[in-house]
Amino acid sequence: RALHVEQRLQLLDAGLLDLFEIPYTVQVVVDEAVVRPDGTFYIQARILTTEDRYRKMLIGTGGRRIKEFGQMTRKELETVMARKVFLDLRVETEKWMG
Repeated sequence: RALHVEQRLQLLDAGLLDLFEIPYTVQVVVDEAVVRPDGTFYIQARILTTEDRYRKMLIGTGGRRIKEFGQMTRKELETVMARKVFLDLRVETEKWMG
């Protein structure tokens, strides 16, 4: 189940590129994916980018862009998984390219 979620989130990398019009220096890493006692699927994930300027673009003013992306992703995952999903997203800068 966790692998399925990670694969699903990685497929959304392309959606990030289209939605936010940023270079392809984005990677999604799922740090935790568990079903909580109440049946909610909890996912903690990091959206990594190589430059602080891209990080700022992903977060947006007042966190608007990351919130929009998180809501869109959560709804899609809830449809696919047929259960409530709690998606905890963070955006970080990490040098993994070059």
